Amino acid sequence: MQLISQCIKNLKTLQASGLKNFLKMQSLKILMSNPLFNFLPGPVTIKKEILEEFSKIPISHRLTHFVNDVSQLRTDLCDMVSANYCQIITGSGTLANDIIALQLKSLTGQGLVLNSGEFGGRLIDHASRAQLRFKEFSIPWGDNFNLGEIEKTLQKNPNIKWIWLTHCETSSGKITDLSELKNICSKQKVKIVLDCISTIGNMPVNLENVYLASAVSGKGIGSFPGLALVFSSYKPIISNNLPRNLDLGLYQEKQGIPFTVSSNLIYALQVAVKLIDPNRSFLEAVEASNFLRKNIADLGLNVLGDLSDSAPAVTTIQLPKVLNSIKIGNKLKHYGFELSFNSEYLVKRNLIQICLMGNWSKSGLKKFPATLKKVSSDKIN
Repeated sequence: MQLISQCIKNLKTLQASGLKNFLKMQSLKILMSNPLFNFLPGPVTIKKEILEEFSKIPISHRLTHFVNDVSQLRTDLCDMVSANYCQIITGSGTLANDIIALQLKSLTGQGLVLNSGEFGGRLIDHASRAQLRFKEFSIPWGDNFNLGEIEKTLQKNPNIKWIWLTHCETSSGKITDLSELKNICSKQKVKIVLDCISTIGNMPVNLENVYLASAVSGKGIGSFPGLALVFSSYKPIISNNLPRNLDLGLYQEKQGIPFTVSSNLIYALQVAVKLIDPNRSFLEAVEASNFLRKNIADLGLNVLGDLSDSAPAVTTIQLPKVLNSIKIGNKLKHYGFELSFNSEYLVKRNLIQICLMGNWSKSGLKKFPATLKKVSSDKIN
């Protein structure tokens, strides 16, 4: 009775202070924590079918039908990108790249690690921590690689046997022409190693003749984060010199399930792979990116790079000094738009990013330019 009396008292207090205002404030708080339009590179908005699959009761990873389902999922992932082998590992894209670094350690000769931004820099860090023998090929942040210069570097250094780079440098949106790179590396007999974390699922990716590549279950594929993907052109073999969780050959030897893995994440990924159409995703992103670029230019703001050398799924806006990227990002969130602006490398350069990954909102995208104008027009000349 005392609890009921207190509840009634609280309701009367709310009514007296203005229930409408209170509910308005609560709605705003909910909106701030659950934006209407998600344009993050991850976690992405999840489709209903994937959510439903993820919510089912988990099952043992040792059940025969689960082992068979994982085998089929690995095959489907390979088919999607024309790869020979795929291992699914509990973890993030960082783990996938750590595993790749340890695979490279077994190769003879040197490597060449390309760097044009935040994530190329992280590949250098992966290679350094794994104590790989490699040369750095770094260019100014946000620039595109001159593949002719890379070819000359390979010609001058015949001991270079592998090259490691981000297919899309997510920090700037710049993309490298994989077909041309394959031609160069084929002539020089150099293995290609790719970080495809921001391209697989967002666009057609052909990993034929790519030695190793990393991806994740989220981002372009559109499922929950939590599963790392490592593709290879060769059949990995067990190495007793590696930690068990980092031994790619152990995953291959144990039918892709050497350890416990979440059935919920696996089946969510399975549904996502069935739903994803990289060609359609790419065409929709190209159309959306053209729309964004035109409307952002009309506001007097600059987008990094041309669409011809950038991934359409990543649009990076360079704000002028009179606009603070953190303040603009928070204002946009106030109006229901969640986008990337808090990362240190973006804050440092006063950038905001709109990423078209997963189940992004077309209606939200149409509203974005007007909202961006509203939150920044008083500062733009």
